This record gives sequence, C-alpha cells and structure tokens, in this order.
Amino acid sequence: MLRSTGERINYPGATKSVFTEELAFEKHATSIPTYRAMDRQGVLAAAHDPKLPEDTLVKMYKGMVTLNVMDNILYDAQRQGRISFYMTNYGEEATHFGSSAALV
Repeated sequence: MLRSTGERINYPGATKSVFTEELAFEKHATSIPTYRAMDRQGVLAAAHDPKLPEDTLVKMYKGMVTLNVMDNILYDAQRQGRISFYMTNYGEEATHFGSSAALV
C-alpha cells in the first residue's frame, strides 16, 4: 500500500484520489493515487531533491521563461494566420528542461 500525504485532490472526477510521494504500482486500489514530488507550498520532498547547483537551476529557469515567451509569440502568429500550426508548451516547460538536463 502506498503511503499517502492524506491530502485529497480537488479536481473534477478525481475527488476520491489522494496525493502520494511514492512512485510505485498499486495492485488493489479503490482509486489511483496521484504522484507528486512537491507540495502546494512549493516544498520539495527530501527524497526527490536532485541537489543541482544554483547556476544550473538559474539556467534551466531562464530557459523555461524563454520557452514561455516564445510560446506566446508563436501562438499569436498562428492565431493571426502567419504560420499554419503551433502547439504550445504551457505548463509543460519543466518536463522538457528536466528531462533534457538529465541527458547532459
């Protein structure tokens, strides 16, 4: 059985699910727990802290902000008909930069 934080999810359709900081398969669950590494206050669970140097974190953050600005520009261009198709990365910036940082 996964250890949950006890905090329930407040999303439509997921009201029975609880948050967990353990990434594991659940065989006999009434509802699937929702995995998270950071709580609502932005505190990272100690087991999930990659202990990256501050300059690396600043570089990743600047890249995420740049991607967000480029998303706004390219999405506006697509809406104006200047380019035919563009899919935004809103809310997914960290997944791209986190996985690419692991490859470096």
